[in-house]
Amino acid sequence: MVIEMTEKSLQNILNKSHEIRTLMNVIIGMTSIAKTANSVERKDYALGKIEDASNRLLGVINNILELSEIDADKLDLRPVSSDFEDLRSANNTTPARAGQFYGYRALLVEDVEINREIIIALLEPTLLEIDCAENGAEAVKMYSGTPDMYNIILMDIQMPEMDGFEATRRIRALGAEKAGTIPIIAMTASAFKEDVENCLLAGMNDHLSKPVDYEVLIQLLSQYMLPQKPAIERRKSDRRQNKSDRRQGGDRRKGDRRRNAGNNNC
Repeated sequence: MVIEMTEKSLQNILNKSHEIRTLMNVIIGMTSIAKTANSVERKDYALGKIEDASNRLLGVINNILELSEIDADKLDLRPVSSDFEDLRSANNTTPARAGQFYGYRALLVEDVEINREIIIALLEPTLLEIDCAENGAEAVKMYSGTPDMYNIILMDIQMPEMDGFEATRRIRALGAEKAGTIPIIAMTASAFKEDVENCLLAGMNDHLSKPVDYEVLIQLLSQYMLPQKPAIERRKSDRRQNKSDRRQGGDRRKGDRRRNAGNNNC
């Protein structure tokens, strides 16, 4: 069936889908945090966030129900399987183990504070080190300054100043050795087939839609990080190499001084 809709109607669908997924990400993420909270204060905090997101979600749903711009008889909404989804269906999800990602480091690029908080809290038991950038421009700056520090980048798409697509393209274009190969995973509420294809075209490796499925997140982190050397080992190796280079440089300078002294006519 041919899909017939105005551009305005399509944009409404995309916007509402993004809003719903963003709010569901808060509800699901904070529910997981509340379940594992070690204090009443932490649990109450999570429940408060859930209540707030639930009320906002109800408002979005009510707004959708009031829309009369889409003719249901002309709209065929069929689920479309992406290559990423096919790949995941062929692999079992990987349960997280305590300390599973010790020594590994991720750059989380996300402009919404509560979304950053959720990912950090969910991954805390894995001991994954996480640095945060609040927009694409900040992510490019952080990565370009220390490209060997990170094993993976988790990239939101819709952000102020610079979006995830442009940030990914700029990171891929950097001259750093690992800039072209570091895994970049889109983690976004933009979840239509076109969004997934745009992620690929921008140079990303995979796509994870919000609300974030914790088991799929762990599976992707395992898939893309574990074949690598942990960032902590890279830093140790770099420090050893720098010390070696300094020692060799010192030896060369001592030799130069001895030769210069031998040539002195005094």
